[in-house]
Amino acid sequence: MVKKVGVSVFVLLLCIMSLSMLPVNRTMAESAPMSDIVKQTFDLTGATAEGYGVYAFSEINRTFLSMNKLEEMAASLNRTLSIRNPQTYRVQDGSQNLYQIYGVWAPDTKVSLVITSTNFTGHQPQTTLVIRVEKSSQDIADLPDSIQTVRDTVSQTSKTPQISTCINGFSNDRMDSMGRNDLFSKIFRFLKLEERETIRSDGMTIISGYSPRSQEYSLVGGKKTNIQIILRDDASKRKTQIIVGTPIVSTE
Repeated sequence: MVKKVGVSVFVLLLCIMSLSMLPVNRTMAESAPMSDIVKQTFDLTGATAEGYGVYAFSEINRTFLSMNKLEEMAASLNRTLSIRNPQTYRVQDGSQNLYQIYGVWAPDTKVSLVITSTNFTGHQPQTTLVIRVEKSSQDIADLPDSIQTVRDTVSQTSKTPQISTCINGFSNDRMDSMGRNDLFSKIFRFLKLEERETIRSDGMTIISGYSPRSQEYSLVGGKKTNIQIILRDDASKRKTQIIVGTPIVSTE
């Protein structure tokens, strides 16, 4: 069951997503959906899947809406999102109204829809939507369907929904530097990757870039970006955690 999330956590989430997730651009050129590219890249690593996440954000409008209006809007959106066994959570403190519907699609898949309306002093009123889908299972075949359901839902509030996706899993081996370099070389060739940023620290490597295999991308730091790969040592389990996401790995 999805836990209730406090106001401050969701405000932080909204800030992070609004800064990092600019509208996705698409062209009519021949290209694969990024969800397919992410799945193919993850398969290339040889990792065992543990689940996936789909996260969406949109600005609904720039007005301060009542709690009744948020409840009505959430119920309407949930007719598309179809959260099962829905429960609700609300916060109302004068300058902020928050309404959440949370539940599941299946026992291994948690779903949450949150609409937040704010009217802080010195800031323009704003109403935003956040949708989170998190599945914990080795079976990730339904990822494209999950993305489409989220897209269909959030598109009702925005012409340019901002959606990120990631697949997480693990390799049974703790990769040394040579193993990581070999894997990244293989990934670079497959994606024809244009590297944007690489971060290396003890036990972790993060690579962000743009693959022309798909014409979907977001502008991050003014540059086209549509994929991010993370390798992280898990010393306790003697494994390597592998996460592949688009356009960046976006989790709370």
